[in-house]
Amino acid sequence: MQPNNTFRLKRLKELQFLTQLCLAIIFVHWTWLGEWFVTCYVPPVSALLYASYRVAATGRIELGSALFLGIINFSALLFMWSFYGLRDEAIMLLPAVMFFAAMLSGIRLMLWSFAISSVNLLILGWMGQSGQWTREVPMQDLNSAFLMFLLLAMTAYGIWAVVSQLRTILDELKLENARYRQSQLQVEQLIHHDPLTGLPNRLKAREMFDTAVVRCSSNQTMVALTFLDLDNFKSINDSLGHKLGDRYLQQVAKTLSATLRESDSLCRFGGDEFVIISTNITHSKQVDALAMRILQCTATALEIDGHELTLTCSMGISMVPQDGMDFDSICQQADLAMYKAKESGRNQYRYFQSGMSEQLSQQLCMERGLRNAIELQQLSIQYQPKVCLQSGMIESVEALLRWEHPQIGEISPEVFIPLAERSGQIGMLGDWVLENAIRQCVEWHKAGLPELSIAVNVSPAQLIRGRFAQTLARLLEQYNLAGQFLLLELTESVFLEAGQELRQSLSVIQGLGVRLAIDDFGTGYSNLAYLKKFQVSQLKIDRSFVTNLMDSVENQAIVTAIVQMARSLGLTTIAEGIEDKQTADFLGQLGCDKGQGYHWSRPLEAAQMPGFLLADTPILKATAI
Repeated sequence: MQPNNTFRLKRLKELQFLTQLCLAIIFVHWTWLGEWFVTCYVPPVSALLYASYRVAATGRIELGSALFLGIINFSALLFMWSFYGLRDEAIMLLPAVMFFAAMLSGIRLMLWSFAISSVNLLILGWMGQSGQWTREVPMQDLNSAFLMFLLLAMTAYGIWAVVSQLRTILDELKLENARYRQSQLQVEQLIHHDPLTGLPNRLKAREMFDTAVVRCSSNQTMVALTFLDLDNFKSINDSLGHKLGDRYLQQVAKTLSATLRESDSLCRFGGDEFVIISTNITHSKQVDALAMRILQCTATALEIDGHELTLTCSMGISMVPQDGMDFDSICQQADLAMYKAKESGRNQYRYFQSGMSEQLSQQLCMERGLRNAIELQQLSIQYQPKVCLQSGMIESVEALLRWEHPQIGEISPEVFIPLAERSGQIGMLGDWVLENAIRQCVEWHKAGLPELSIAVNVSPAQLIRGRFAQTLARLLEQYNLAGQFLLLELTESVFLEAGQELRQSLSVIQGLGVRLAIDDFGTGYSNLAYLKKFQVSQLKIDRSFVTNLMDSVENQAIVTAIVQMARSLGLTTIAEGIEDKQTADFLGQLGCDKGQGYHWSRPLEAAQMPGFLLADTPILKATAI
């Protein structure tokens, strides 16, 4: 039963009880007075009223209410015609009936009651005036007063019931309105604020920026937008975990908030990126002073769970109106200036300069061009051999992606790979490289190089997508290539940040027979635990330790430690960036297994590789990777 029907049935039940009580009192009263007409009339009316209530209780509320009120209306009119007409006490029931009709059924039943009562009243009045119907009205006494009291009590109850229900509804509406306002505040908080720090997010920052720009236009001041990024924050997450990293960000937010002026607003865009909107700026020296205070406060050590953490920050600053008025453009400019600060050594700030716009335009141009690079055949894959340092034999090659832009020229992977990751295009590029490398490996096998293996770099963003393992399995089956001929080179961050889904994906990949290697090993926070946990087969020593190896005692110590550690764990080591025989011989003497670099060959086109391999060096079996 619907809530409204439940309420109506409840009220009808209460009215039924009150009416039956009144009838019982009337029955006793008029029996005592000897008024047998009323005494005989009350019992059947009482039964009919109860029957009408039972009809309503079965779910037919409208019918039951109409019958109930119709019986009362008929009884009132009958008593008026039987006794004293317009002077009879029963006339008090007529407005009560209309009131109950409106409460229980609605306007239609009330209008019917009004129409029937009005017709009867007019007829009674006309007949009385014309002398066709006359009754002597007795003197008013306590019996009459008692009857009127009962009828008045019924009407009063109906009024009380409606008013009580209205008050209840109003209280519920007030409570619901309070809940709605609270939920609106919560939604507002969620939409416009960062859940970790409680600071305004990008959406709220846009509103605050637009308001600040309007004010600065009216009072002839400036607005400064400072893009702040913590230096090497990833090291905290990698070494101490994301939970502690989140607590550090919360503490940094509090520290920054305490450092800013009242007219400055601190926002968080995500990760370790904060934005400061400074208003009422009349001179750039004010921004310089603020930036210096921020550099000092972020460099202060913070103690969290027994760990003393110190990080610096890099900042980029863009000014309104000098650099523009649009929020997105100002943010891009400040972001670009921040990266310039990082390139200049970190722990400093840079203002946006017009010359940076060219670089920004170039980045946007590259991002647009990258979307069509595959279709326009601007991308290509080159292959660089990997050599066994002990035997001098070539056992595998690494697939290296290259991009030749028609306007910019050749673009380094160190530039366009991060760009692809930021713009969400890394999945498309990664799948294209993987498929072409697998197909090329199969073609080489058919061309007389049956044991050649191929290594492919995989971006963390590409692997975390979740579909990589399925794509890899499909391509291996499509081109009929055994997994043992493929080596995936991954960065350490993939293993350090591996969640449940990523661990399952890596397990599926290894189940295909594909080997895993850690690229750029030694540049991160090398954790020996994951080397065995994920069954890594190869460590690739970063070129930064190899390029000037013979001139750096420190690099020699690092490389020696990596090789010895890998050997104790049963892992293969490969050094990239070998450019001369002296370095190759030194690494071979250390026990490094493999080498890669210009000493043997620059990256070659796919068509050049078979001739190079067959002419110069025999091929090792793929199982050696």
